[in-house]
Amino acid sequence: MAYAAPLLGLVLPVLVRGLVEQPRALRLEQRSAPQVTESEQGPEIYGSWANAWDHATQAGAPEVPSSALTTQNKSANMRLPSQGKIRSCFDEYSCHKWRDDRGEPIEAHGAGFLKDPVGGRWYWYGESRKTKSLQSHGINCYSADSLAGPWRREGSVQVASGKEIKEGDADPYPQVMRQNMIKLTGRSGPYVVERPKVLYNAKTKKYVMWFHLDDEHYHYRRVGVATANAPEGPFTFVHAIRPDNIPSLDMSLWVDVDGKAYFVRSCNNTYTGISQLTDDYLDAKKFLSKGPRLEGMALFRLPNGTLYMLTSHQTGWKPNPLMLFRANGPDLSDPQWQDLGNPTRQSDSFNTQPTYVVPYTTKKNETYFVYMADNWIHAGPGQLLDASYVWLPIKFEGGNVFIDRLDAWDMEDPWKDTEDHNRPVFG
Repeated sequence: MAYAAPLLGLVLPVLVRGLVEQPRALRLEQRSAPQVTESEQGPEIYGSWANAWDHATQAGAPEVPSSALTTQNKSANMRLPSQGKIRSCFDEYSCHKWRDDRGEPIEAHGAGFLKDPVGGRWYWYGESRKTKSLQSHGINCYSADSLAGPWRREGSVQVASGKEIKEGDADPYPQVMRQNMIKLTGRSGPYVVERPKVLYNAKTKKYVMWFHLDDEHYHYRRVGVATANAPEGPFTFVHAIRPDNIPSLDMSLWVDVDGKAYFVRSCNNTYTGISQLTDDYLDAKKFLSKGPRLEGMALFRLPNGTLYMLTSHQTGWKPNPLMLFRANGPDLSDPQWQDLGNPTRQSDSFNTQPTYVVPYTTKKNETYFVYMADNWIHAGPGQLLDASYVWLPIKFEGGNVFIDRLDAWDMEDPWKDTEDHNRPVFG
């Protein structure tokens, strides 16, 4: 979800052909977004995870165990990013399961991405399959030599009975954070575990994970923090915190080019709060600023220094018009966010919600940014059970920003098969 987070302050060589200074205004089509009803807010508005799940799944939809999905025709459903092109899941008619190197469905939602500065490998952390039972909810991790894959699942295996698996009470596949790893004094799970993000701390040499931690009724509103000596774990749960003593819901982390880390979250679904982290990344150090009421926040900084945030309205599981903000202020204590409109120019933003923005450098040493998003309920007949992914390149050109629907695109040459293939990779 950020420029510097996965690369931890490393300066990337970037091809800049058009955008050479901060634009004064971005002329986006449909700049006035359609009216959005935000009364639903996030899943917590439904009173419990079970109610939220019922709201986001087709009535009577069978909850097929994740293991059973592997019995489908894998060749017909394979969508590995490594197979030449990225094929995003825009709707249930065009969507196929994205699968890892073993042919298993990739379950890593609300994700964060990290390029390990030690080993150079990419890591994809995300929520496990969105089953009704929270007992199986945890954090999955996949790794790959390239952002284009193929992706290998990491983590430890939990031994579970066939009955537990059938009823959705356990996930037999590897996870890097499980329900039984979360230890809270005076509390017992199962817990809501969402939006995991992992940063590497160069001072402590630790991999630090933050995630939204809640009870089944969304009353707890904390952040879970865990650490590891390696990006694939094992992770050790450190503590649950309420940063700045403010209830936290949807959240993200971001590291700037100077190594300073920031926590961005929805504060009680009333405003967006930004805090700087402590030097060890284990807690919030200082509350910096308030922003509009948002969720799905993804920050990234251009090489020219301009800071952006892609985000969404609060409409539960339903997609809504993206919002692109530019920081006009001196720093995050006074960002002066300017709403630049919806870069997708579609009211449903291709059925997506932001989770991260990642820079990708091609073999030609050209860098552009990739919009990473979730398609929560429009990826299959099971709705939330079939939640999937949309990855699209972000174009900056002549003071405009575009996120176009590309049914298939090559990470080494994102727009070569489009009519405007001569548009620059960046700028």
